[in-house]
Amino acid sequence: MRAAGAGLLLDVHYSDTWADPSHQVTPAAWASLDLAALEAQVETYTAGVITAFRQAGALPDIVQVGNEVDDGMLWPLGRLSGTDADTAGRWDRFTRLLKAGIRGVRGALGPGDDVRIMLHYSGGGSPGGTQWFFDRVNARGVAYDVIGLSYYPFWHGTTADLAGNLQATAVRYGRDVMVVETAYPWRASGWEDMAPDNAALMWPVTPAGQAQFLRT
Repeated sequence: MRAAGAGLLLDVHYSDTWADPSHQVTPAAWASLDLAALEAQVETYTAGVITAFRQAGALPDIVQVGNEVDDGMLWPLGRLSGTDADTAGRWDRFTRLLKAGIRGVRGALGPGDDVRIMLHYSGGGSPGGTQWFFDRVNARGVAYDVIGLSYYPFWHGTTADLAGNLQATAVRYGRDVMVVETAYPWRASGWEDMAPDNAALMWPVTPAGQAQFLRT
């Protein structure tokens, strides 16, 4: 992989299944843990993962601590929404878990290892949402290096919306920003119906149209 010029981004979902803004289910083996025990488990587990990669000679270039953590992670303890949504208490619990994952990464590295930490927000076309999330993370001293965003045109607006948010986010936070999730259909598959009046499907729904989208 590296001989071909590629890098490795490791995305840790902290769930038994795919994690996204609507699904951040705590692994079944951890479900009975209180916050302090869950925090310790996240750090230990993450360190073990990084150690295994390191010993295999496949140390990642970037580690993403959680996937699309707009509404927190490791629900219910690390969830941001609910009856007391967007409160200091919820943000404090969530960022304790984020910091535990980051400590796990850092603690497993050796001298000279260079691994960057990424935090991942889904709304690539939303400057307001991105600022809402990262302002609160920064206020709690979470130490990360790279901002990851998702961009699906049928959910997140136009490429102009994406470009505006990438620029605003890079300037506001002084960090590298990457699109780490995206997709565009190359055949009729039902995705065409996700955008009102197909407004976001500006390219042909063909392999060539998909390639045009990625180049754009």
